Amino acid sequence: MAKIGQGILGGFSGRVGTVVGYCRGGAWFVRAYRPHINDRKSEAQLAQRSRFKAMILAASELKHAIRLGLKEMGDREGLTEGNCFLRLNKDCYTPVDGGMAVDYRRLALATGNHPGVRFGRAQVEGTRVSVRYELNMSAQRARLSDRVQVVAYAPALRRCIVAGQVERAVGEVSFVVPDEWVGEALHLYGFTVGRDGRCSQSEYIESEGIDTECVAEVDEAAAAGGGLIGTASATAASAAYPTDLRQSFFDG
Repeated sequence: MAKIGQGILGGFSGRVGTVVGYCRGGAWFVRAYRPHINDRKSEAQLAQRSRFKAMILAASELKHAIRLGLKEMGDREGLTEGNCFLRLNKDCYTPVDGGMAVDYRRLALATGNHPGVRFGRAQVEGTRVSVRYELNMSAQRARLSDRVQVVAYAPALRRCIVAGQVERAVGEVSFVVPDEWVGEALHLYGFTVGRDGRCSQSEYIESEGIDTECVAEVDEAAAAGGGLIGTASATAASAAYPTDLRQSFFDG
């Protein structure tokens, strides 16, 4: 049954006869109703679905970061930040042995031509993470008032922190992660946002001070579960993916 949200002449959601109405990005659309789908569930189809589910899960976990870093691209191309994430990172997800190998170093959380900074190696001591960077003021359009963002991502915990938001002039971003993050694989990304909202390309930040024994334990646990360190299980991704996520996040 279809629902009309804005009166008889307004947009509607749901099926009406041979058409289906839906809302995306605040605009209403109509598409043809397809009662029969040729679902052969081939190996290639299942692999693609696993990749898509894993990417949607990652996009939802990183939504606060990509809403900053991919907004410019979304506005330019008429896409949501979630769909921008899918377009930029599809080659970073590879189905392997019932799981999903993720190339976290290549993930793009921001894109644009605003001048970035030069990140050094992050220092990790307990729950304290510190990242120093060179200002890169020789670049055209670089301003001391630009905001430097550092994103900390713990895939095993499905948690993301957008830290910092310090001005370029500061030269360092320092923040504390929750206690439960200690011993988990941690991925750091950085990018710069100008006063006009334009972003630089995101950059993977190398880190020092990670407890190698803890990493080894994570590796063994992942192997026991049939996955790999730095991978996300497609089954887990599917279970954690709410049915209305694509509408609530990607369409809105």
